[in-house]
Amino acid sequence: MRLAELLSSRDFVIACPIPVRNVDMALEKAERAVGEGADIVEFRLDYLTTIETDEYLEAVKRIVSEFPGPKIITIREKSEGGFRETPPLLKIETLSMLQNIDDTYVDIELEFYKKYINSLRNLSFSGLIISKHYFYERPTERELTITLNEALRVPGVDLVKIASIVSSEKDLLDLLKIAPRKERPYIAVFPMSNNRVFRLVPPLLGSKLMFCSLDEGTAPGQIQLGLCNKFREFVEDLK
Repeated sequence: MRLAELLSSRDFVIACPIPVRNVDMALEKAERAVGEGADIVEFRLDYLTTIETDEYLEAVKRIVSEFPGPKIITIREKSEGGFRETPPLLKIETLSMLQNIDDTYVDIELEFYKKYINSLRNLSFSGLIISKHYFYERPTERELTITLNEALRVPGVDLVKIASIVSSEKDLLDLLKIAPRKERPYIAVFPMSNNRVFRLVPPLLGSKLMFCSLDEGTAPGQIQLGLCNKFREFVEDLK
């Protein structure tokens, strides 16, 4: 299934991030996440301890071949909340290896895409997420709009993901202004806050993806997977 089809199948879909420190453990947790209701599993490769090319690529191949369900492969930049830095050439080689594989989607940061556009512009995926994470600053409404428009112009993008630190209702409202959009590409926004209620608002207003934690979160305010499923059931029961 292509990412656009999956995103259109429900009002919003639930993704569960899995930090990949050990492939066997990550695969086991991914199966658990699906069993507990996740629609997509995100494998966070920036948690891998090795950056030796052969070992790294072999780990990625195992994840792709041994986990058959919908999955996002993410190598998050440390500047945008990643666990550790991954060499750019290794990241590009990994992305090149993931082209047009069923149920395998990739998340690429907007800034990384712009920096390495000559290497990335011709790659084709079953699903492409272009993301921006404001972990250390709160963007203005204008900055959010500029980021959104830049991301929407990336060829082949299926989903634009924008996450931002939120400390007040006004910050939340600024973020929500860019979320509603019925046509593709889809948009998902994520308020990062200790107030977890903020996380529940975007899916009600058109944000297409909700990230929920299994055992550990990968961003501030992520809600436990079981609670996310109860929330979605409640929302769907109201219709």
